[in-house]
Amino acid sequence: MRDNVKTFTVMAAKAFSVPEPVLEIGSRPAEGQEDYAELRPCFADKRYIGGDFLPGPAVDVLLDTHQLGVADGSVGSVVMMDTLEHVQDPLLALREAHRILRDDGLVLIGSVMNFPIHNHPWDYWRFTPAAFDLLLRPFPVRAVWYQGDPLAPHTVLAAAQKSAAPDAQVAFAASAAALEANWPESAYGGPLLRFEPVLDAIVHESASGENALPELRAGVTVEQTFRCPADSLARIDMKFRTGGRMNFCHVKCELRDEATGRLVAERRQLGQHIVDGVWSAFIFSPISSSAGRDYRLVLSSWDGREGAAVAPILSDQPDGDSEQLCVSGEYHPGGICFRALCLEQGYSPPDYRALSGQTDPTAIEDAAARAGDAALLRQIATTQSAQLWQVASQVDDDLQQMAARVDALERRLDSRLDSIADDLKDILSFVGALRSSIVYKAATQTRSLLRRRNPNKGR
Repeated sequence: MRDNVKTFTVMAAKAFSVPEPVLEIGSRPAEGQEDYAELRPCFADKRYIGGDFLPGPAVDVLLDTHQLGVADGSVGSVVMMDTLEHVQDPLLALREAHRILRDDGLVLIGSVMNFPIHNHPWDYWRFTPAAFDLLLRPFPVRAVWYQGDPLAPHTVLAAAQKSAAPDAQVAFAASAAALEANWPESAYGGPLLRFEPVLDAIVHESASGENALPELRAGVTVEQTFRCPADSLARIDMKFRTGGRMNFCHVKCELRDEATGRLVAERRQLGQHIVDGVWSAFIFSPISSSAGRDYRLVLSSWDGREGAAVAPILSDQPDGDSEQLCVSGEYHPGGICFRALCLEQGYSPPDYRALSGQTDPTAIEDAAARAGDAALLRQIATTQSAQLWQVASQVDDDLQQMAARVDALERRLDSRLDSIADDLKDILSFVGALRSSIVYKAATQTRSLLRRRNPNKGR
């Protein structure tokens, strides 16, 4: 369990309405994380069941993710954090999660993309944000986020609900927006970035990344103008030079309409999350009618200083007719390294940020829900009993086979001991016969006579 995944779980448990009971799939912690990795405390006021394919700490019931053995619509929420990469068939796992959830059910998932192999005990998959969006297609309402480089994020996270009712959609959207808005600035792994399928509209790459503008210190501004060739402009990626150090500063990104000067979007990013020469995303609500309009991207930092600042990297490609670069009021040739991206045509996700604060979702509990929870617990107990009976039967068979092998070994040992006893009897009989023979008696008398004649010999 990684720090950023734990943070997401804690915040999601607070932001969303989490119906009970909560079933965690993959609750067995890695060795050495027995206390830290347990997610039960994140849902302290909820009825919680920890399930895993293998027994261990925090595991209340043994479950096969591909065939949970739980009745349809009997679970309130499903949690699978840092689990899906270890599952043989993630699509089937999410279909099973959808099947067992109640109509108001919630699912929280998280996994890795850019991460080393870690067998626990198996490691099969790596997920892009688009892959999570695909896995959650059975759910009518969903939100997918990622952290890190937009082209190679290290972590993918998501929440989805089963209900498509209008009120439920509004509540979910408000919760997702609240989760984004309250995400800690200094959280491990960087900002929480919302996934939306985008297409390249403008790409000004840098092959070397060596050429860069002055650092974004206090009072320095970098302004890049461009004309968007398509509608639904939703993201601008940029690259910075960091000097190979962690930069404890803030970078302010603004997008303004060039014709009117109106502020279209704004975002502040902590410099410590910017990696040298890696794309850094500036994500905002899609601009539906952006095609043909001129925009100005403004970069600044109010606390950047020597040893704690970043510098925009210059592009090695020619700029377009509508593009100009201005640094602290002076125009420069060329332009910065950036990518303008627009939503795929026909994609219209709910605007979670616009819905933020419209509602305060709360969990609703009634007798029917509690009765369903009790039935679920009985069913899980029955399933677990059946699994334990199978294990006990296997152990009993193994013990019987072991007892049979021990009996056979004991019989062989008894037979061998009897054979040795017979051999000893034959040897004793031979020795007795030898001692009673004339030759043995004559030899004994001769030895005694020689000792009397020469008592010092042989001493």
